[in-house]
Formats: sequence, C-alpha cells, structure tokens
Amino acid sequence: MSTSSNNNNDAIDQPASSVNTDGVQPISSQTTGFTFNHTMLRVKDPVKSLEFYTGVLGMTLLAVKKFPDMGFDLYFLAKLTESERENLQLAMI
Repeated sequence: MSTSSNNNNDAIDQPASSVNTDGVQPISSQTTGFTFNHTMLRVKDPVKSLEFYTGVLGMTLLAVKKFPDMGFDLYFLAKLTESERENLQLAMI
C-alpha cells in the first residue's frame, strides 16, 4: 500500500483499478477503521462532492453511469477496507 501527502496528512492512494475522474482524492488515513454506508444523495457539483467523499470520508469511486437524456449521472462509491482496496476487482454494475 502506498501513501501520498494530502494537506500534511498521510493519505492512502486510491486503488489503481478504481474509477478516476475529476474530484477523486487520495483516501485520508484518518478514516481508517470507520464504516460509512448510504443509499443515495443528490448533489449539485459532482467534482466537489467527490473531493469530499473520497478525500475526507475515504471512499473509493467504483463506477459512474451517465444518463444525459434524463439529465443525471450516478456515482457508486464504497468505503473499502485495506484488503478490499488491495483486491479490488471492478465489475460491471
């Protein structure tokens, strides 16, 4: 597991096999051992939201589904354990 610097806090790199898009941040090491579960949130700014959910809450972006005809996108995130990050196999949702 590699770490990087994020505002002078140790951070854990997102898994190489996870989805990378604007706003995705390294995982804050301060979230280690915490679990966060939710079903859905509506957001105005996906980039700012991804910065928060990945960089502050330590979640990993697993998939993005875009629905331009309906005017929305879905972002699937999870709070993964170290073992889950190391063994991440992305599946089509």
